[in-house]
Amino acid sequence: MATDHLLRLTLAALLGQLLMGQATPPPLEEIKPSLQDDAFAALLNTKVEVSSHIPITVFRGPSTVSVLDRDTLLSFGIQTVEEAVNLVAGLRTVRALGYTDIATVRGLLQDAYMNRVLFLINGTETWDTATGLTMLSRVPIQDVERIEVLKGPASVLYGTNAYAGAINVVLRRSYLPQTQVYGGASVRGGSRYGLNASIQGPGGLTVFVGGQDARIFGRDYTLLDEPKPSGRATLTMDERRFDRTANFYAQWGPLNFLFNGLESQATSFGLNFSQAFGAQELISNQGQLYHLGYKQLLGEAFSLRSDVSVDRWYRIFPAAANNAQGNHIKGTRTHGLLSGTWLPSSDFSLEAGGTFQMVEQTLFQRRNNSTGEALFNDIQTPKEVRENSAFGQIQYQTGPWTFFMGSRHTDNQVFGTNTSSRVAAVFALENRQSIKLIWGQSFRAPTLFDQYVFSANVLKGNPSVKPETSESVEVAWLFAKGGFFIQTQVFNGTFKNKLTRSRLHPTETEVTTINGPTLKSWGGEVELKYKQPEVGNLFLNIGFATGNRGDEIPGKGYNYLWVPKWDFKGGFARQLGAFSTSISARHITEATGPAMEKIPAITTMDATLRFHHKVGKIEVKHEVFVKNATDQDILYAENARRNLNALPEGMGRQAGYILSFTF
Repeated sequence: MATDHLLRLTLAALLGQLLMGQATPPPLEEIKPSLQDDAFAALLNTKVEVSSHIPITVFRGPSTVSVLDRDTLLSFGIQTVEEAVNLVAGLRTVRALGYTDIATVRGLLQDAYMNRVLFLINGTETWDTATGLTMLSRVPIQDVERIEVLKGPASVLYGTNAYAGAINVVLRRSYLPQTQVYGGASVRGGSRYGLNASIQGPGGLTVFVGGQDARIFGRDYTLLDEPKPSGRATLTMDERRFDRTANFYAQWGPLNFLFNGLESQATSFGLNFSQAFGAQELISNQGQLYHLGYKQLLGEAFSLRSDVSVDRWYRIFPAAANNAQGNHIKGTRTHGLLSGTWLPSSDFSLEAGGTFQMVEQTLFQRRNNSTGEALFNDIQTPKEVRENSAFGQIQYQTGPWTFFMGSRHTDNQVFGTNTSSRVAAVFALENRQSIKLIWGQSFRAPTLFDQYVFSANVLKGNPSVKPETSESVEVAWLFAKGGFFIQTQVFNGTFKNKLTRSRLHPTETEVTTINGPTLKSWGGEVELKYKQPEVGNLFLNIGFATGNRGDEIPGKGYNYLWVPKWDFKGGFARQLGAFSTSISARHITEATGPAMEKIPAITTMDATLRFHHKVGKIEVKHEVFVKNATDQDILYAENARRNLNALPEGMGRQAGYILSFTF
């Protein structure tokens, strides 16, 4: 499989580094941020990629962006991308019936198979062709340089699925040859091992390659399945998650190439929350992302960018006890971009371009997993949808003010046209303080799953659904001085035609995808950081989100009934010679589930102890960690089918040890 090939390629890359490790690195000033008299020089100078096609710092960018740099990830012993983004104010991952790491921004829930937060790897979009969902586990944390989180509408930049925000994972990029090999074990028999390498080749070629195998075993728990005329049966579950990943990124002059491969299995709650319908069995996902990009400066003021990517996805969803039957889902998404940027002066820039996208569903079929026999089609395939768009953005700077204005016009083969726009004004004092005023629109086109799926007695699609649209206003303030950095913002959003699920008639057995009434939301976030070598590294992030009852379904609740209003996150890390330690905590307030039962507040605590030393030229690191030390039972509202009140996160307390060698 693709990940097997990448793991072999990674081993070959280690040999390649030994052969090419003498490549001359660039001057030191090219790889270090300019020095300033504060601890956040790197953050002040980092040009993030998620908020604009032209990289720009968080202080001057036209969006609200949170950045988790590599220093933060290492200091707090972060083990997964999912764990990392849960540190961001205003972002929370939740669990649904078929996935375990669904990102939500500012409380807008995903309704299981309705992706509203776009996931990108090095700026390349990734999502399952059938449902639109993606998996944060596509990239292991050891391969990550930084994580950029954009909160708020992002359709002007990325089109559909960037409805509520976007998460961009930037792979490690080193100008110096380096190799890391690591492995470890965790409670209940879990394991994690992998390697990655940064390689320098002739002619300015830079390569990053990495691979990982991770196995995590959670707790065993007993629940009651969905209500039935005969009563409710006991459902026994044991949590398991297995991921094999591979990443390859190469840049040579104006060309860049990216490959990401994933093979994943995780405990599923089945088509119905019952072992007779596949609950407790493993849902399987396989994905391969290929991307080829070209960026070239043409003359002194004009640059050209073109990208082509192919994202393939194959998923097997358990549909019967003992994995006797499964829904086999296969599709391909092809995406292309061509844009030009004109920079006649440092005060003005104009970018314009277009994209095309084709989503093709080649298989959506119930099969006998033992014989491969086709039982029936949940979607008659093949089906395909084409989408074209044109976009443009103007940036103008005068004195301390920077103004942005952009629009994207999209023509979808099924849903017709949509125009989404964004306007932002940024008032910046040097590079240390800024105030942002942002108005933006967004949209999300329904997927083939939303329109055409039919699973008897469970779910049916609706070809008449319309795209979701949104509009929001944000005000943000950013400030950095000495060892302090603060980012705070307030927001107000309106969401129209929000896709949800309901029975069109009380006698129907299937739940149908429908457009709900208008929903409004409001809230704010505070992100506070403090960093000084003699004191330590501290952070405190606070998120508040709530909204009206516009999407209420009688007797079942509404979006912001199921969402905790407050989310507090904080941590402290300190380096003491060869030792470093960290502790972090998170508190989420209570909510209410669809059964109108309370979901209790939770408080979790994580801790890490690390020791590093050298053996010759090899840096050795030992890391001991404990996640969810309080062993809290974390529950999420079951807002997709709404036949249950809540679903458990399932992992419980996790403890482990990791040993790594860097050379």
